[in-house]
Amino acid sequence: MEAYAVEASFSKADSDRDPRLALVYHAIRRLDRAERSIVLMYLEGFKYGEIAETLGLNRNHVGVLINRIKTKLGKLLKEEAK
Repeated sequence: MEAYAVEASFSKADSDRDPRLALVYHAIRRLDRAERSIVLMYLEGFKYGEIAETLGLNRNHVGVLINRIKTKLGKLLKEEAK
């Protein structure tokens, strides 16, 4: 799977306004490159079909991956909260 080159546009000002946002972006940075690309595209408003086409995946598989990534991010955020 070719990773889409997307970097989070996240500034110190964003984290100053909402520290929870900083935690979420920190967890996203801990994902592997392909997962990070998918979740960032999703957060940018790309539709499943657009993500699938860009990454050369099946649209349904993108939906499955997004659900798995959401679960993984939840676990990462719980770890960071400890």
